[in-house]
Amino acid sequence: MRTWKAWIVVALIFLSGIGLGVVGTQYQFYRMHTKMDADLKAGVPPFFHKLANHLGLTDEQKEKAEAIFIQAHPRFIEVMNQCKPAMDDVFEETVEQLKKNLSPAQQEELDRIMVEIRLLKSPNPGELEKQIFGDEK
Repeated sequence: MRTWKAWIVVALIFLSGIGLGVVGTQYQFYRMHTKMDADLKAGVPPFFHKLANHLGLTDEQKEKAEAIFIQAHPRFIEVMNQCKPAMDDVFEETVEQLKKNLSPAQQEELDRIMVEIRLLKSPNPGELEKQIFGDEK
């Protein structure tokens, strides 16, 4: 009679550990992505913190380096917008070459995917995958 109670206690401890692990991991990912999004919106590139740690920058140096990246951000955007038409052309050429090796059904599916991609002005990669492939669970 006492054995089953012990097993229930062990199972509850085990399941609570799994639950806390899942919740803690999700919270950590949320904090990490919130920080990355704020940095990107400010103009700080995703690799900045790793670079700063690798170089051993002091807090004062980090602040100055962040300010430099934030100041240069509009220029990066401007240059990217200038290059985008050429990049789009290369992408379209690549897709056309790819289509030559596909079956008619695969070509049709690729055409559908390309329509979805063209409809998005500035796609979020996760959102783009959901729109193209659906919610696969």
